[in-house]
Amino acid sequence: VENRNGAIVTIIALSRIEDIRIINSINRKTQIISLGIGVVASFLISLIFGRKITQPIRILSNKIKKFDMINNSLEQSIITNDEIEELDYAFNNMSRKIINYNEKQKRFFQNASHELKTPLMSIQGYAEGIRDGIFEKDEVNKSLEIIIDESQKLKKTVENLIYITKLEYDQENFEFKFVDI
Repeated sequence: VENRNGAIVTIIALSRIEDIRIINSINRKTQIISLGIGVVASFLISLIFGRKITQPIRILSNKIKKFDMINNSLEQSIITNDEIEELDYAFNNMSRKIINYNEKQKRFFQNASHELKTPLMSIQGYAEGIRDGIFEKDEVNKSLEIIIDESQKLKKTVENLIYITKLEYDQENFEFKFVDI
């Protein structure tokens, strides 16, 4: 160490070796305790933040697993102001579209089954009447005309169903281009 005059001054401290060993032992114990406290604190902090981060993901995962077409009530939205919230919003939109599509499909099949059932019942009734001899000669021809008409209605309804199904499931790729007319 230099003093004010620039001369180097040497300080010698004398201590017993046993005292130095005690001080070193205290230092090691302090370091080990500090390391242990640091590890426990970092573990607790990571556990808390980990749960906070993964909780919205678990909620969304459970929400997706619980979704079904019969019990279609959507749960409360997840608000995290990040990508998880966007994913939840997209899932809710998709769910609403699927539920809406399912309802439309149910109504369509109910209407289609009614449209198919009416001509079939008419055809069956007139065919049974002819078979059982209920209709006289002139009435038989009239009954056959009604059977033919109802069969044509039935055929047209089935063709419409096939056309609608083709429109719904046909994945045609159209190529649009400008053409000089």
